[in-house]
Amino acid sequence: MTTNGTGMLHAERSTFTAAPARGSGGLAAEQVSAWHGTRRVLHDVTLPFPHGEITALVGPSGCGKSTLLRCLNRLHELAPGAAVAGQVRLDGAPVYDASHDVEALRRQVAMVFQRPTPFPAWSIGDNVLAGLPSRGRTLAPAERRARAQLALERAGLWEEVHDRLGASPLSLSGGQQQRLCLARALVTAPRALLLDEPTSALDLANALRLERTFDALRNSMAIVLVTHDLTQARRLADRIAVMWDGALLVHDTPVAVLEEHDDPRVRALVEA
Repeated sequence: MTTNGTGMLHAERSTFTAAPARGSGGLAAEQVSAWHGTRRVLHDVTLPFPHGEITALVGPSGCGKSTLLRCLNRLHELAPGAAVAGQVRLDGAPVYDASHDVEALRRQVAMVFQRPTPFPAWSIGDNVLAGLPSRGRTLAPAERRARAQLALERAGLWEEVHDRLGASPLSLSGGQQQRLCLARALVTAPRALLLDEPTSALDLANALRLERTFDALRNSMAIVLVTHDLTQARRLADRIAVMWDGALLVHDTPVAVLEEHDDPRVRALVEA
């Protein structure tokens, strides 16, 4: 498979199957390579991200962590000159297949970015529902509120905003805005959640609160967390994958990676 974002993509694909049991299904990268123009930034990465587990991607800046994350839900191909080779599978289905609905994929493999990205012109409630097709306009008001409530509850924000869903998201603190973005990602009940340094712009209290939310979500999806915080990776991850110069260096349990691995590059990362 190769794609560079310029080819036609069919808008129809088969319906997603039921979520798998913990440790099975989820996402899988198979020999994934990526380029920015002529510069190759990922080299044949093969890595599973099982349902019910958190996998932390760590490594020095520029090693390909965020690029790999964006390849998992086909965001990478949106960049000018970008290209991808290899395959990504969601519960076994090839997401780079020409018949795969990319819009639907990004609702099933949702993403939360480093900094909160609420839509300032929309209310808190509408921000949550923005994750639904056509912003959920075809839903009855009661269903819209129910969907928003469930997503906000899962993101740990409902109790703080339930009486002001019509307010601006800019009235929220930075930590609340990030949980609002998480709710927007969760409103479609995704199979996988991609987190690109989601707590790095937050104070410690808000970062720990989000961590508790991620921990509570782990059993319902595959979670992939890009982080520079190895302490966070140790707290949250079932497995840690170390990236180096665009390649996968090691993939193992937190103890095996952070305490037992003797590769000098891993030791340098741990001891930095």
